[in-house]
Amino acid sequence: MMSDSKTTIRELRDRVAEFRKARGWDSDPNAKNKAISLVIEATELLEHFQWYESGEVLGNKKRKVEVVDELADVLYWVLALADNLEIDLAEALVNKMKKGAKKYPAGKMSLERYYKLRNAHRGKR
Repeated sequence: MMSDSKTTIRELRDRVAEFRKARGWDSDPNAKNKAISLVIEATELLEHFQWYESGEVLGNKKRKVEVVDELADVLYWVLALADNLEIDLAEALVNKMKKGAKKYPAGKMSLERYYKLRNAHRGKR
């Protein structure tokens, strides 16, 4: 059995690639289709939280199983898209977190301040 503590991103990517290849789904090189699928699955994940607080979702076994499945679908498409675009996810995440650390220094950033800065930044676009 695979677990987060023993499984690498590479192993997950390979497993998704094998799954796709076995079904003939690896022939579509269009990253756009994978990005669309990722957003659709993320939206399906969000639907499970609509009108509920987190505790209501996580405290309900059926809802939690549905959330687990949707989150797995999101990860599937993240891995498929990263493979398609030849992106090293570990490197990408570390680099993005470094950028975030500069933009939002630890100890100086409350959630309220984050939203204020984010909204100000969005206004510059």
